[in-house]
Amino acid sequence: MPHIDHVRLPDEILFAVNSICERFSTIASLADDGGFTLSGLTPGEQVALDFVALPGLVNEIIDNINIVISDLGVLAKSARAFGDNHPFRRYKLLVRTFFYEFGRFEDAFGYCTLWMQRRKFITKPERRSMMHDFYSAMEPMVKVRNICLHDEPSWSKHVTPEIAILKGLDLFGLQAVDGSGKTLEWEPHLAPQCNQMQSVIYTATSEMRTTWNMHFADCAKHLIKDGKLKPASRRFTPKNIVRSKVRSHHGYAQKTIIDESEI
Repeated sequence: MPHIDHVRLPDEILFAVNSICERFSTIASLADDGGFTLSGLTPGEQVALDFVALPGLVNEIIDNINIVISDLGVLAKSARAFGDNHPFRRYKLLVRTFFYEFGRFEDAFGYCTLWMQRRKFITKPERRSMMHDFYSAMEPMVKVRNICLHDEPSWSKHVTPEIAILKGLDLFGLQAVDGSGKTLEWEPHLAPQCNQMQSVIYTATSEMRTTWNMHFADCAKHLIKDGKLKPASRRFTPKNIVRSKVRSHHGYAQKTIIDESEI
């Protein structure tokens, strides 16, 4: 199962951040605590610099969901890969973790739109409308998430007769062997559940990533309309990692600034 990519920043933001990177050695001063300050930024560059923190919230959630997808793949191949005595508990934990992380998209959206409203890039009614549309898009998943976190969900659709037997056998440390001497194993019966859930998670999160890409593009349109950003005339082309010297009180220091291929 392929991993889900990070959301993509609008080209206008990328060009502004790239401009900062290209001038970094002349505008950055390294502090004693290892941080740095930037001077001489244009209003558009300052807006872009503030803006880039917003996708970080979303990308963290995507990274966590990618871990769940990966772990489900590991569990499908080896039910004891994580050293569990009860593999189905691991499966349930991974499913619950996904729904918990997916629910955080709503919190992140609320934060991002509040950031826009407080800077008067959007009005309060516009934010309310955006929140309503976003919640409508993810409402079905939110309902399932709330059941997983707050109520006792039914796992009956996940439990085949073989899995039910295996759960009971593990409880008493026993094994089942058929007439031919073949032992009943977890993998042939748990793997289909893991693979199916992987597919569900991948599809839902990929669609959510598309929603976020559209949202950030819409944010850029608001910033352009308000004169906060210059419209991009072409698509931004990522470059290799940028390294630059920044001024410190003790001379110059080499510092990695940003890997634009990750944006």
